[in-house]
Amino acid sequence: MADDQQVHADLRLIVGGNFTLDALGPQRHQDVLRRVAAQPEAYLRAFESLFLGSRVSAQEHSKLHLSMFLKLVSNQAPDRVRSLASRLATQYDTAMGVRDDAQDAGSAPEARPEGSSTMAKRLDARRRELRRMAGA
Repeated sequence: MADDQQVHADLRLIVGGNFTLDALGPQRHQDVLRRVAAQPEAYLRAFESLFLGSRVSAQEHSKLHLSMFLKLVSNQAPDRVRSLASRLATQYDTAMGVRDDAQDAGSAPEARPEGSSTMAKRLDARRRELRRMAGA
């Protein structure tokens, strides 16, 4: 049984962008998958606590692969996954709207923070994937 610290570490690993067999090796990759499969509800609760709400910035969200985790548990908790995907997509809509409003306010491209265009593209791609997962 994974404790809270292990659950959080596993989630960060899964959504960090390097959760692949090649990056982790077969044993470590399989160990994480087994822990998630054994306690999907604990992982879903931790996921919701860590990644939904205003504590995580749009910049950080643009670097995370949250749908990777949702795909892992989609067969075990399809309704919950659809709900979380929908909530995340709405959260991204808000973040993208705030960013769009700032751009519309007349900030010149050269005055925007470096990488903001890349961040917006990544966030939009993640938002579209979450919308597909939510069935929207």
